Amino acid sequence: MKAWLAKQFEQSAGIQNGIRWYQSCSRRERVLLSLVLLLLAALLLYSFILAPLQQRQSLAEARLAQAQQQYQALQMNAQKLLSTRQQAGLEDRSSDALRRVLSQTAAAAQFSADRVQVEGDSRLQVWASEVSFAVVAKWLNGLANERVAIANLQIERVGEGMVNLRLTLD
Repeated sequence: MKAWLAKQFEQSAGIQNGIRWYQSCSRRERVLLSLVLLLLAALLLYSFILAPLQQRQSLAEARLAQAQQQYQALQMNAQKLLSTRQQAGLEDRSSDALRRVLSQTAAAAQFSADRVQVEGDSRLQVWASEVSFAVVAKWLNGLANERVAIANLQIERVGEGMVNLRLTLD
């Protein structure tokens, strides 16, 4: 590779003319040209490498600061959220009672779950695929009216107005 590169330099007429021109310049001009090339190289290094790196670092620091602020806000409000849940009067039901509420509210909202699984003594996991979001929203509103706690909720958009749903009722 090194030999090939040296051969390319030797065969290039433009490079050979440049070398001859540089050698024909006075010592003072060569020093000046070397300084200009050095400054140009430094400018290119800064413009194409260092400046973008600094911008990315600043952006990452800003994102980190924002994430830390959100985390602190969540920590400060965590206790408030827990006390609100207790004050809301959410009922603690057995899994059988949750199944009854699930079937009543699902029938009212015309919601059909693909799979329902008992988790522990008082939790139900519910899965549904490609369900209209409007139906899911209506069903979740029915659960809220029955004061059913939702321990975990995952909604994934799969199409226009259609979602996959996984939630844990408590």
